[in-house]
Amino acid sequence: EMEGLDLTLNKYSTHYPALVKEVLLSESSEGLSGRCASIANGWCWLISGSQIFVWKLVEGNRSAATSAYQMSLQRSGLPFTQDNVVIYSRGANVPPGLIVVSGEGTLRRWAPLGDTHLDTVIDIASEVVLSVQIDGTYYAGSLFVLLTTTSGSMFRIDLQEKNRELTVTSTGSIVSRGLKSRISTMLWGTPSTQANSTNSRILRIIVMNRPQEEVNEDDEEANTILLAVSTTMISLYSPFDKALLWTVPFQQLTLSLLPSKLRGANIRVGESNQLWCLDVIPLRQGALFLFGVGTMTGGVELGLAYLDLRNNISTSPAAFNSIFMLNNRPTVSIFRSFDESSFVGRVHLLMAGTTMRSKTMVHTDGVSVLHHKCIQTVFLPDSFHEKSVLRFSKINELHSNDTILGYASCSDYSFLIRAKAGIETIRVLPIGFDQESEESLKEIEDVLEEREGEPQFIAMFKKSLWYFVSKRMALAAETLNELLKIDNEHMDLPTTIHMYLQGMIDSTCSSSGISSDLRNKKLIYQRLILYLKNMNLFEQILVSDKTVIPPFMDSIEVWKMSACLQEVSERLDVALTLSTFTHPMEVRLLEEAAEYGSKNYGASEGGLHNAFLSKVSAMHILFPSLISSLRSHLTNHSCEYRIDALSATSRIMMAMSTAIQRNRASHTSISVPTTADQWTHGKIAQTYLDLAAAILSEMEKEGGGLSETSRMRLKEWLTLAIVFGLNEQRDRAENNSLLRRIYDMGEPQLALEMAERFKDFRLLMVITKSMEDDERRGLLDGYKRRFVDDNFELYMCNYYLKNNMMDNLLEQRGEKVEAFMEEHDSAAHSLITVAARETNTLWEQKMYASLAFLSAVCADESAEKNRLDKVKKCADETLILIGHQERIPLETISVMYPDQRVRTSPLTLDQLIGVNVFEFEDPNDRADGLFRALLMLGDLLSREKSRDVRNELKERISEIWKRTFDTAFYQIQSAEEANRTLFVAILTKLQDTDELGSETKISILPSSSLLKSSASDVCTNVVEQRVETTRMILVE
Repeated sequence: EMEGLDLTLNKYSTHYPALVKEVLLSESSEGLSGRCASIANGWCWLISGSQIFVWKLVEGNRSAATSAYQMSLQRSGLPFTQDNVVIYSRGANVPPGLIVVSGEGTLRRWAPLGDTHLDTVIDIASEVVLSVQIDGTYYAGSLFVLLTTTSGSMFRIDLQEKNRELTVTSTGSIVSRGLKSRISTMLWGTPSTQANSTNSRILRIIVMNRPQEEVNEDDEEANTILLAVSTTMISLYSPFDKALLWTVPFQQLTLSLLPSKLRGANIRVGESNQLWCLDVIPLRQGALFLFGVGTMTGGVELGLAYLDLRNNISTSPAAFNSIFMLNNRPTVSIFRSFDESSFVGRVHLLMAGTTMRSKTMVHTDGVSVLHHKCIQTVFLPDSFHEKSVLRFSKINELHSNDTILGYASCSDYSFLIRAKAGIETIRVLPIGFDQESEESLKEIEDVLEEREGEPQFIAMFKKSLWYFVSKRMALAAETLNELLKIDNEHMDLPTTIHMYLQGMIDSTCSSSGISSDLRNKKLIYQRLILYLKNMNLFEQILVSDKTVIPPFMDSIEVWKMSACLQEVSERLDVALTLSTFTHPMEVRLLEEAAEYGSKNYGASEGGLHNAFLSKVSAMHILFPSLISSLRSHLTNHSCEYRIDALSATSRIMMAMSTAIQRNRASHTSISVPTTADQWTHGKIAQTYLDLAAAILSEMEKEGGGLSETSRMRLKEWLTLAIVFGLNEQRDRAENNSLLRRIYDMGEPQLALEMAERFKDFRLLMVITKSMEDDERRGLLDGYKRRFVDDNFELYMCNYYLKNNMMDNLLEQRGEKVEAFMEEHDSAAHSLITVAARETNTLWEQKMYASLAFLSAVCADESAEKNRLDKVKKCADETLILIGHQERIPLETISVMYPDQRVRTSPLTLDQLIGVNVFEFEDPNDRADGLFRALLMLGDLLSREKSRDVRNELKERISEIWKRTFDTAFYQIQSAEEANRTLFVAILTKLQDTDELGSETKISILPSSSLLKSSASDVCTNVVEQRVETTRMILVE
């Protein structure tokens, strides 16, 4: 269920102290295998022979500089393990205390570490110590430690340091022989059954708090309970009452759920139905058990069982709430049901304290099952019932050439301690979450720190992102939830991310040079994408209708968030590529481009570093600046120098385009809709075509002394520049001038290949026109099949018709050709088709549309009335739009479309509206533009009969009126104030104009509902009265 996550062993402390490292190198792996090391309270220890080494746990490389305490252990005939050791806090800024208990019950204490030890012999009646652990509760300022034996005896040790002698109290110790025998038999079976089985000893006793529903608020000590398990039994004990609350056979609790789970896991249970409880840890309001079940093949399958202790304190439970089979193949292959020593005591449960207390395992590290061969981590469901299933499961096999020294479950992480690998945390992280250096993390932390005056939602977002980058997933999710609760009209997540990225790519992210700075920025960006995916926000942001102003380009268009996110990644990759150039000519051109950009486009001064590499938001300026810089190197210089300049510029430009294309082709790229604008469209794409034009000019020079080698090199750069430039153009190439120049220059094959690639159908027709008939027909037949979705066949017929190549047209065959011939038997239809195709020149489209309208009017209507009506309607609408475009001053159009070719081309309805509603600084220009938009829409509305189209036009008209609701409009309190507003200025223009009929003018007046939804009651009343006055004047 949890996609995109992976189980990883994350390096925490990479080096051991020198003293510990020496021990690890001198001891054999067998001498240190097993459970001889652990971690608690920020300290780590290792037991080697009769010595224990304790050192401060330090993250990262700094661990090599730490020193270790070395202390001698008491004599014992039994081995020491991590269960024999407790390290406890003695207060802030002071070394901790250490307790080690031998298997026979001799306790040695150092308080503090390195001080003289104190030995205390505890009478455990010849039993064997199972474990010593802090019971988790302070009573009257004292910290207590619980000592347990394998026979079930329990002792509490008071760690007050004011007395040198420790106070040891029996808590449920089995003193009476009769009682001991009776309880022991009840707990762990009869002596006969205990003889040769692990059933005879306790595996684990854990200290727990009572469930919240059963907490005793009057006596904190009464809230502690102990849960004891052997391989076959589970018991609950109250140390406060010194009472055994209940004992239940483990197998009894599995009877209702295990058979169905085994069937679901395709496990064949052995005849004896062997079942072993292997470990237990507290979880939420209950406990999680690890168990094994024997199979028909003699193996052992592992599983987890959850028991909710709510309502199960005073009365024994009837069954587990949920059971989950783990299907852990590496362990199955080595466990043998007839040899309990192969798995009992060799498989352990690990879970961080934060996960134990969390209501969900999402954004945590889950629960791990550790064996010396592998680690398996799973996510349990949020609630436990019979049909609950695991949400995540992943197994990592461990290298056999490294020795596991120990493990630990601490507050934040579960740790694995190995001889060679060092100390690692067991983490569940998003796939792609590589290990960062300490230096990078520190620099990123500085970048993500809250800045003075920073908006609250930006600061919280950075805080959540930093928690994620530093791999504290639960805190990241918690902070994000707080962020999403902020009630701020200016805050939504896409806007927040957009604002953050704007600042991040221009901030300083490293003090170690520009390359490190850019890598850190890229790392932050990559972590941001992982963050959005891991927090289940990525798809939500990409599919939302939210649009934002482009973060860096000088455009008034709005972009989808997907394009903005992808743009940041591409800009950073381009910057990283630029930082690698060292060739003198390339460096010179880049520095000149930086200087040109600062003088002409507003880039920062100070060369390439300041202008573009540290200010990545200005990267789009580099492209035209570089071309402008190149031009100065192409005049008054030798051919060889010009070629060097062109080649150096081409290498830079192609390196940047390659970085962009590689980014888009990577598996981490963000899918941007084909209809969305991207930063490389338009001006940047044009720079590549400008480079191609410069290369072509050099290749076209007669007597320029261009060698064949140089020509081939320039031809390669030319091809790459055109390919990238045209790929980034939104519209399909149509008789492209560069491709035509290539053809005219004597490179017909290259021109043909490029025309095919970019579907320049007009150039294909021009090139094929000069071919022999058989070759031409073969190519055109191939294009009909290849470009069937692009209607090449109809384009070809239109081309022949327009160029009066009737012989070529008449030789065509097929259903599409027949339909074309029938459709174009009317001159009117032919003319309107030509008008519709004419998108380059305004006056030509106007001419064809006018002729089409006249032809339709003069035609015989009885023959094709419906078709002629469609022609007249289409021609009329085209002429209306042309007429309104001609009313707009060219300087106004050039604000949005600075390209001369676009200004003189026919604009669509949306484009015309966009030009007219531009936020001009001059209020008169703004009023004129909005009024032109109303006139155009009113003109179209007066001629439209379709109800759906009329409704759409009216919605557009309402949007125009909304743009007149400026600050002055919302402050209207009287008719005098209303007369000074943009709204009334437009209303007056509409009232006085003679270009629309009264009925049309009335139909486009703002509705009462629009006014009421947009202004206060006072404002609405004044404005409605003014609109009504206008309506009455128009009616008269």
